[in-house]
Amino acid sequence: MNKILSILLFACLLIGCENFYGDESLGSGYFLWKEGSYASIGYTGNNDNSSIGYTVIKENVLEAKKNENYIIVKTVMFNKDQQKNLSYWVIDKSIKLDMSLCTDQSSCDSLLLSNLTKEKDSLAFKMLLKDKNVNLSFNNWN
Repeated sequence: MNKILSILLFACLLIGCENFYGDESLGSGYFLWKEGSYASIGYTGNNDNSSIGYTVIKENVLEAKKNENYIIVKTVMFNKDQQKNLSYWVIDKSIKLDMSLCTDQSSCDSLLLSNLTKEKDSLAFKMLLKDKNVNLSFNNWN
């Protein structure tokens, strides 16, 4: 999937396709990138062009909500038995990322994950939202 996404992003650079597949800005350089039925969260830094950037959440995004300070994301992955595994994420947009510190894939991943919190349990995630005073909620929790 990443190779296909890279090719599509390169094509966007050549032909200038802003908001490819209906990509959505989430603020502070974050985007919900859509590729057909697959969606991921990306980070473009100070550049508001959604066709270039770094992948932050690679799991398939089902829902993303935003406010001025936070983004919450619900993702799904399927195991080998095709059982659905949901994950819940909080992105703190107040933490500014300095992508000039990104020298290789490992350092980029480490930097991008520095303001992410992930929970596998919806109740633990709801407690996390309450503890961080994040006033966002999903339309459907399962």
